[in-house]
Amino acid sequence: MAGAEAISQNSRDHLMNVAEELMAAQGYHRTSIADIRRASGLPVGSIYHHFKSKSGLLAAVIERGSRKFFANLPRAVNISGSTEEAMRAYWSAAAATIAEHISYFQLEADIVWHGAADPELAAVVAKATGYARDQLVDVIEPFAQEAGVVDPRAFAVELALTSVTFVRGAVIESGGDAAYLERKIGALYRMLRADIVAQGAGRGASP
Repeated sequence: MAGAEAISQNSRDHLMNVAEELMAAQGYHRTSIADIRRASGLPVGSIYHHFKSKSGLLAAVIERGSRKFFANLPRAVNISGSTEEAMRAYWSAAAATIAEHISYFQLEADIVWHGAADPELAAVVAKATGYARDQLVDVIEPFAQEAGVVDPRAFAVELALTSVTFVRGAVIESGGDAAYLERKIGALYRMLRADIVAQGAGRGASP
């Protein structure tokens, strides 16, 4: 039984790897189940067994990619130094990690761009956005609180959602250029920091 489960999991992972690569390169709508079948070497029945539909496969790819990305970033509580230093270190790590996971982010940007009118795709995007928001709030809120922002939680949520939108746009503009992404993420950090300091009137943050 354990061997059969391992084979099933390997097939599932292989299908997600193939789907992510194809959908990132061709776009979600231009990638068919037949394309995935040919590239994976697995039967159509295997795809529907694991994911039920193409949108189900996409949802699994996006969820895995999002969790993998954030798992590769340092947890805010594990970064030494001040809350500001923790936020700066986090964004610095994010720039390099985004470049390493560029196919995932290109796919996510594609479905954001083209999937607004599709309820299934909109649900996938909303789930990914919510997960990213929660991860970023954990990093932004401590600095906002230390800086003296009146409602640090609400402000952190606002900045987290702004960050998600900014990164998706930067991925589209970058064309996969890692250096460009690093510059844009650096600019994002500076804008976030300036906004937090301004909202908190500079209390608790170094000038």
